[in-house]
Formats: sequence, C-alpha cells, structure tokens
Amino acid sequence: MQGTDDRHPAPTDKRATLTAERLGLAACDLYVAGVVAYLTLRYTTGGRLWPVAAGSILTPWLLIPAIPLTAALLIARRWWRAVFSATGVLAFLVLFGALFLPSVPGNRACAAQETPCRQLRIMTYNLLNDSVDTAGLIAYLREQQPDIVMLQEVGPRAATDLASELSDLYPYQVHYPEGIPGIGLLSRHPIHEEQVFYPPEYLSLPYETATILVDGMPLEVFNAHPPPPGTGGPLNLYVARNSEAIRLLTRQIDTDSPTILAGDFNTSDQTVEYRMLERAGLQDAFRQRGTGLGLTWPAPAWVLPAPLLVRMDMIWVTDHFDILTAWVGPDFGADHLPVLADLRWQRIRPVPRPGIDIR
Repeated sequence: MQGTDDRHPAPTDKRATLTAERLGLAACDLYVAGVVAYLTLRYTTGGRLWPVAAGSILTPWLLIPAIPLTAALLIARRWWRAVFSATGVLAFLVLFGALFLPSVPGNRACAAQETPCRQLRIMTYNLLNDSVDTAGLIAYLREQQPDIVMLQEVGPRAATDLASELSDLYPYQVHYPEGIPGIGLLSRHPIHEEQVFYPPEYLSLPYETATILVDGMPLEVFNAHPPPPGTGGPLNLYVARNSEAIRLLTRQIDTDSPTILAGDFNTSDQTVEYRMLERAGLQDAFRQRGTGLGLTWPAPAWVLPAPLLVRMDMIWVTDHFDILTAWVGPDFGADHLPVLADLRWQRIRPVPRPGIDIR
C-alpha cells in the first residue's frame, strides 16, 4: 500500500485553505464596506439617520478593528484591500488621535492681581439608584476633595450617607433621592439658588440648576441627565428624545456667564447631540485635557465581563475657565464611572445679578 507524500498536501487540504482564505477576505471586505458606508452617511447626512446615530455611539469600536486588519493585509501584501481598510485607521486618528497625545494645560495669565484666578475641581457621577459603594465613594471624595459634585440617579441610602458623613466637607448639599430620576448637588461653597426642572413627560428625567457663590462670585452650574438610549420606543425615538433634552439645556445656558454643565448625557462625543453642546459655546473638559478614550459606561463592577464602551459622562465649561486636566475616576459599583476635572476660573470681574449678593 503506497503511503502519502507529506510534501504534497492533498487537494482537499488546498481547497479548504482557499475556502477559509476567501471567507476571511469576504469578511474583511464586508467590514470595510460597513466602515466606509458609515463614514459616508455620517458626513453627508449630518449623522441624523438612526443607523448612523447608533453607530456614532460606538464609533471607537467600529474603527479600532481597522488597525490590526490593515496591518494584517499589509503583511499579506493585499495592497488594495489594505488601502481601503486604512480608511478606518485614518478616521480613528482624526477623531481620537489627539486624545493619545500629551496634554498641555491651559496657561492664560490671570487678568489682574486684584481678581486672581480661582482653581476648582469638579466631579460628576451616576450612582445607579443606591448601587454605589457609598463608603468607598465617601473616602474618595475626602481624598480628592472636589469643590462641586453633581450626582445623577441618587437613591435614599446614598443621599442619607452623603449628607451625614460629608457635612463637614460639603456643608451645602441638595438631594432629590428618587432613584433613577434622582439628582443631587454637593458644594464646598454656598448654594445661593437651586432649582430642579422637570421637562415634558416624554423626556422623563429632570435636570438641576444652581447658582453657587465662590468667594462671592456667582457661578452657574447645570446637573444634566438626558434620556438614555433604547428607552421609550425604537431608536429613532431615542434620538429625538435625547436631542430635545439637550436642546432644552442649551437654551437655558448663558455662555456670557461663568457656567459649568456636567452629568450623564447618554450620548457620546461623536453624535449630533454632542455637536449641539459645542455649538452652544461650551468646551468638553475631557476632550480638551483628558488622555485616552475616557470611557465611562458600563462599569466593570456592574456587569462582567462587558468592557467599557461609551464616554457618556462629561463636564462642559464656558470659556471663562482654563481646563487644567480631566480624568475618569475609579469604580464604586454603579454602572458608570465618575469623571473629574480641574479648572482655573478667570475671574475678571464680578457680574451683579438681581437677587445675588456678591459682597
């Protein structure tokens, strides 16, 4: 019986190899076509079509596979496929590349010695209705000592623990402990005015505004929680809900006054809603001075083994502030991670407003 010559693979092995190669190349072509279609529709329609809006939430994860794929195609000398795949690499570098470069803090000089700059640390965090480890959060707040903390999804236990354990560090606190619609504000400086706005019913989640007096200077803060994706109907309804909630926010903000807007925005930095905030004259602290993708949801302790996917928790400021640095905090058991930013307030002059004593 004649043996098989190992130097000459059987025809069936060759066919299997060719079939696997063709399937791999077909998958490659399908992925690249999807990336090109997404980018084309995004920049020709403004990103308002619901499939494009959905892709914009997860843009980094749509583009990142293009990096190893392009490298593999170059090694395999599949030149034309590598060129088309590099479209995704180029898009990733354009959209996110600056976040991986060293960040240089703003360095505007203070306007005058009699009105020196004031440094502030801001924090925002979604507590997921008492899912958070309040003991760990309290220890972190004592360590970091942010001046103003804006909280979303505040439950009764968290509100009670924060009020009782942090009254020395934060003598000014306002909590609405209603679970998912709950909202709260902690401040080391006097809260002069504070109000919760309940938008139309179909927008569901409230947001909070306050005037905080920092060394007698009025600072406007907005604690935001636009509706999350996937609730209240199909995805196109979500896009309308989120856009309308953020549009209401931008109409409330006077960018001529020092203002900080923070919260869980339930969107990403690649969406139409994000561009609405930019056009309102606000700066995204993490985009300006953060490092990396800054992903904040879903937090690992909440649902394993899902990776962090979206940067939806943000701090926005008017141009009265230099953004020194911004970073994502540790996990305390909620489905989000906290975000912090150090700001330098260019306090050029006090701006008197009716009913506010700025002595």
